[in-house]
Amino acid sequence: MNSDLLPAGFFDIIPALMPRFARVLEECELTIAEGFALSCVKHSDKQLDGRPVALLSDLTHTLVTVIGYEETGGGAATVLTKLFDRGLLERGRLTVLQKQTLFGQSGGTKAVVILRQEGVKKLDEFKTKFNSALILLMSQVPTGKYLSRAVSILARRAIKSLPPAFLNSIHSLPPSEPLKE
Repeated sequence: MNSDLLPAGFFDIIPALMPRFARVLEECELTIAEGFALSCVKHSDKQLDGRPVALLSDLTHTLVTVIGYEETGGGAATVLTKLFDRGLLERGRLTVLQKQTLFGQSGGTKAVVILRQEGVKKLDEFKTKFNSALILLMSQVPTGKYLSRAVSILARRAIKSLPPAFLNSIHSLPPSEPLKE
């Protein structure tokens, strides 16, 4: 396996991005765990009636593993309950045939989590706001000394993908905190 899949400099930007990532999630009224859960369902390769779907047990296990909740502590269940209550996710139950077709197995739990349109909109809101924060961050970081080639490439790609009207609008945003050396 190639140990240089990502340039080492790529990881230099993560400490600068994480506080902004958390701040944007907060602006979108999501916790990190809620944003992660919505994203997991959205990026599932399974669809039920044209909507992304994941097994409830798999999503709960992922939250426990990645976010660090206790297996029996109820943290993952609390996150999902909040998303259900806010109408961002929907509970569902598969038939044996649906589970076999979608997940290749018919046994076990048939409880699923379905991403609602409101959840898709919330993720799109986050993506738009985070892209703005990223572009603003990249515009404030001096190139060369602090910005690695990999991050520079990512910033250029992000900027090229945005419409000119959007780029003009971010100049009116308040500046973020300066980076610490």
